[in-house]
Amino acid sequence: VYMMLRFPFVYSLAAVFALVHDAAIMLTFAAIFRVEIDSNTIAAILTILGYSINDTIVIFDRVRENKTLMRESSLETLLDASVTQTLGRTIITSGATMMAVLAIFLLTSGSMKNFGLLMIVGILEGTYSTVFIASPIVLEWENAMTRRRKRRELEKYGIRDHEKPTA
Repeated sequence: VYMMLRFPFVYSLAAVFALVHDAAIMLTFAAIFRVEIDSNTIAAILTILGYSINDTIVIFDRVRENKTLMRESSLETLLDASVTQTLGRTIITSGATMMAVLAIFLLTSGSMKNFGLLMIVGILEGTYSTVFIASPIVLEWENAMTRRRKRRELEKYGIRDHEKPTA
């Protein structure tokens, strides 16, 4: 809901899809490696979803800022520049969290060790999904909508694909 209020619909859809992807990967990992689903597992999944949506918001917010600064640029260039500009921040944040989570994983046992393991997987996967899932969904959606608009305009004015538009 927050994403829908703050960003265009396609951005919200991409962010939610990336969150579903994050949760699915974490639950799949837990199922494959037979990690017990308890309150710590749920806490790890929710924590990773929070990190992931935060990273996505930062990138999409940077896209919005860059739209005003780079008016003549394509969406692909805007997304690429925004991801590049925020990648350092994402790596530092994920790296600092990873150090704490590694300590939890290495120095504890039982359900806390499972929490640490899921957090390690989630941090890596959440960073991946923010950059390589959410942003490409926005780009592909916008490209598809542009192609659809052009096709409709050509059909509206009676220009077929085999005909060339006249000047």
